Amino acid sequence: MISCKSLFTGHGSTRRQWLPVVAIFALAWAPAALAGPRGIQSRIVDLVRGSNLGETDVSLLVMDLSNGQKLARIRPNNPMIPASNMKLITTAAALHTLGADFVFRTELRAFPGHALQSDYRGTKKARSNATKTPYGHVLVVHGDGDPGLADPKLLASHGDNIEKMLDRWIDAIKNAGIKRVTHLYVNDRVFDQQFVHPTWPRSQLHHWYCAQVAGVNFYTNCLDVYAQPTKPGQHPRITIFPTTKLVKTQNLAVTGRIDTFGISRHLGSNRLLFTGKVRHARNKPFNVTVHDPPMVFGHLLAEALHRAGVPVSRVDRVELDRALPAGTLLHVEQTPLTSVITRCNKDSQNLFAEALIKRMGHTFTGAPGSWPNGAAAVRQFLVDTLGSHTAVVSIADGSGLSRDNLITAHVLVELLAVMHRDKSLSDVYRQSLSIARVDGTLANPKPRMSQRLAGRVFAKTGYINRVSALSGYLVTNDVAENGGGVSSDKQRVVAFSLLFNGFRPPVYVPQIKLVQDNIIELIDKHLSRTPAASYGG
Repeated sequence: MISCKSLFTGHGSTRRQWLPVVAIFALAWAPAALAGPRGIQSRIVDLVRGSNLGETDVSLLVMDLSNGQKLARIRPNNPMIPASNMKLITTAAALHTLGADFVFRTELRAFPGHALQSDYRGTKKARSNATKTPYGHVLVVHGDGDPGLADPKLLASHGDNIEKMLDRWIDAIKNAGIKRVTHLYVNDRVFDQQFVHPTWPRSQLHHWYCAQVAGVNFYTNCLDVYAQPTKPGQHPRITIFPTTKLVKTQNLAVTGRIDTFGISRHLGSNRLLFTGKVRHARNKPFNVTVHDPPMVFGHLLAEALHRAGVPVSRVDRVELDRALPAGTLLHVEQTPLTSVITRCNKDSQNLFAEALIKRMGHTFTGAPGSWPNGAAAVRQFLVDTLGSHTAVVSIADGSGLSRDNLITAHVLVELLAVMHRDKSLSDVYRQSLSIARVDGTLANPKPRMSQRLAGRVFAKTGYINRVSALSGYLVTNDVAENGGGVSSDKQRVVAFSLLFNGFRPPVYVPQIKLVQDNIIELIDKHLSRTPAASYGG
């Protein structure tokens, strides 16, 4: 049985409210809607109470959006860590703040080198280096914070890949008659240069889900690493893609009888260390994050140009107070906001959520996008949309990776309701979510929920250590009686938020997920036009 503390005291409360369990259940859940003597509220209560979740904090709310009726609730106003359910707020705010028709634009511009010489206000050393460089052309990559630039999944969806993308850039440069580049500048000033949130777990910063966030992103700011076994006791063969001379490696791994290969990256650098043993070659690569993505991309492009016969003398970041000529537009890479939020929500791609919150911060303030001004933009959206009671919400980042985020099930369900009622945004928002047994995190790597719910649950999953969340929509078919007593089909949409915090062994994530899935199953059977007994329940 879930403890009294975990269900019925405030989050982080230092005062325990000890009451008999039966009395607490009556006080906390009596207002919920019932359908006869065994309503959905009491069934969910029994399910949660009988799931042996120990000290787990549980907060949930289920609302029928056809009439606003609250079907079930357990401490819905208790602030909880949302994990990746934070992305529901970030993407909704982005649709409102940036606009559904917003498009990220990464531009490549060029101008003659002499224009740089006549208007160079850099450091004395930089001015000296510039005057020593023969006139050629200057290239500038102007970043817009696009997280989808060269994203392999988005590229593949259009029959594209990174090589073809870079070829387009090189062709544009050659077609402009540029034969030599004196400077390749990367302008990432749309965002600040705090690439990593201070509350992210430092020991995990080399993992893909902790990818750095920058004004110029590329290939999800990660590298693919392939390790191939060689002879026993010898180093495996390592292949890195995409690669640049900025990335340095040390291979301490060996070919052995087990697979324990691992990668670490020295903080603040692109020095990779390979350790462990390699027995089998993997079909899928290992992923490791890069440090300072704008400069990594700048060097990747410069090296690709060199291989194509266009030498590049220098690669630099544009200084914060540096003014550059507008130059001639050579090439543009674009990613629609709708593609970004879909990748963000279906695949729980943290980089995409963090780029969104920083991009909103830039739009909101005009200053380089940052986590503080991005959080301010999202808070303003919540107040404008849901009212002042959202002050309980704490926003640290956009993805939910930070444990400093706090949200309530009530706020999440209210937000889902608002987005559902907004006819201009409801479809793109709902379709951006993972669909049960169809795509995203509800289908991969292992399908969740029963087959009868396939295609009818649109939700965002969420997990960080000791936190599991599931919020979204259930679309069901039930029976409505018309004036003549004849039944006709109608579609009903239910919004739900199921937040579980603080579980610890012997309670593990699979058990929490099963409880969440069973709650959705109960709701669907309760509302279904077909009696629950027909489904073996």
